Amino acid sequence: MRKAIRAKEGAFSYRPVTQPFPKTGPVRERLDQLLTENEARPRRERLRLTRV
Repeated sequence: MRKAIRAKEGAFSYRPVTQPFPKTGPVRERLDQLLTENEARPRRERLRLTRV
């Protein structure tokens, strides 16, 4: 907020290059695998959000 107020040109923008995934980072591959397998299952056998 301070940078936006102090900026002479009046416009301050912050655009990160990549969005980090700190909480899901270590298990990201396993989650992607579970979701891919889950899509192939019949509707009644799919994992719910609490199980994933």
